[in-house]
Amino acid sequence: MPKRIGFAPRRFSRVLAACFVVSLVVSACADPNDDPNDPQEEETSSSPSTSAPEAGGETAEAPSEPPGAEDLSAFYEQEVRWQPCPTDETSECATVDAPLDYNNPAGQRISVAIARIPATSDDPQGSILINPGGPGASGVGDYLSIMAMSLPAEVTEVFDVVGFDPRGVGETVPVSCLDDAEMTEYLDYYPTTFDAEGIREMREVAESFGEACLANTGEALGFVDSGSTARDMDLIRAAVGDEKLNYLGVSYGTYLGALYAERFPERVGRMVLDAAVDPTAEQGDEEVTQLAGFENAMRSFVAACLDSDLCPLSGTVDEGMAAIHDFIAERQDSPLPTVYGRQLTLQMALMAVLVAMYEDAAWPMLMLALASGMESGDGTALMELADLYFDRDSETGEYTTNMFDAFLAISCLDSPVDARISVMEQRMEQMRQVAPTLADFSAYGAIGCAEWPFPAVMEPHQVSADGADPIVVIGTTGDPATPFENAEVLAGGFSSGVLVTFEGEGHGAVGRSNECVNDMLNDYYIKGQAPPPNLTC
Repeated sequence: MPKRIGFAPRRFSRVLAACFVVSLVVSACADPNDDPNDPQEEETSSSPSTSAPEAGGETAEAPSEPPGAEDLSAFYEQEVRWQPCPTDETSECATVDAPLDYNNPAGQRISVAIARIPATSDDPQGSILINPGGPGASGVGDYLSIMAMSLPAEVTEVFDVVGFDPRGVGETVPVSCLDDAEMTEYLDYYPTTFDAEGIREMREVAESFGEACLANTGEALGFVDSGSTARDMDLIRAAVGDEKLNYLGVSYGTYLGALYAERFPERVGRMVLDAAVDPTAEQGDEEVTQLAGFENAMRSFVAACLDSDLCPLSGTVDEGMAAIHDFIAERQDSPLPTVYGRQLTLQMALMAVLVAMYEDAAWPMLMLALASGMESGDGTALMELADLYFDRDSETGEYTTNMFDAFLAISCLDSPVDARISVMEQRMEQMRQVAPTLADFSAYGAIGCAEWPFPAVMEPHQVSADGADPIVVIGTTGDPATPFENAEVLAGGFSSGVLVTFEGEGHGAVGRSNECVNDMLNDYYIKGQAPPPNLTC
């Protein structure tokens, strides 16, 4: 990915992100009037119920073609009408029609926003569809341009690069929850207590957020699951005229690619999945694994910081980690002022540190920001880092995308959560073992999806994609958000998976690694030559 922080692909587990950035830090499936320590709580179901319309995905582990699949013929026969994009002269924009509910193709239609940067040669080989991560990141506009620049020039010479807004994102049935001021208040919230009263309050806040999303988005909120988006990807493939789907998916985009390969293995072309999501991981396992990844990345950062003249830390790595922990925790009672009029709260200080872990090129920026906060009491630079994650304009405080709204909506449909308090307490103990610095900020996160208006429509499962052409999975050894083990699981599950290892720090390898990776991409995309087994770059 590009060497520009702020456009890095994102992947927080649905629970971990909720712990880190909003009030969804305590789990409670039982009635708020119940005693959270009641042993009968163990029998409480962790799956929320709803009287809202059924969501758009399937609950089966291996989705099958729905009844009436022949009714999709009109969608597969549509033509794309490319027009110059209104804000980017280098791109062309269009839409592709899709059914809101694939189980009812004759029902409501939606328009999937797409854009492309044409190949620079006069004889293109086809298209490469891209997804930059999230869930919630757009694949059009700046993201498309940056993803195109992250590919070797030899590839973009002969392939159109096509991006799209997944369901719930950008211009494709966008999820809308709160206005800018309300969203900032929501993201700044952090509980003052974790007792029964605090749990009750946080559950109410989470439930109110979901209700606002449903009220402002409507019925489409139940149809933004990744399974439906993967089926939209096949309509895009057909609409742009490709017999097989060539694809580059980063972070969450690897999950979309895996779901596509599972459903349409015979239509998989040259598919690269970088910074892999483990499709088999239960919510709790994903949460703990990812937290360990960020803890390890922070330790690498602190070690580098202690060797730098920019560093405000001193002593050992453990002492540096403790200093960062204490600085973040102090923002609960003593937020720092910024030149933007917003205060640097605990949540924003935490996000400023974490977003810099996505890209080691951002570490000097974080060192300077921490120095400003720790030594001068100025939270401005740290706020700017946090704003990068949330796609928020620091000057105006306005959110330039609906990334976070879409993030939660998609994540909650994609996997069930076990929000029993006893389970959360057990998970907290696991967190303390693998991430002692971050565990204090990460407890009891499942309430966000447990209180969502729609139940999850998908389950974690192994993806094999039998019959697919070779699928390249890239893992980075120091990736904090999608640890390297995820790539091993994803590649090993594919019957045609090929694992590539990039030895480095940060999230993802494409566009930010080395010539070894670029040469592999050239050979694979242009010549169709898959890399040798267990290639290390």
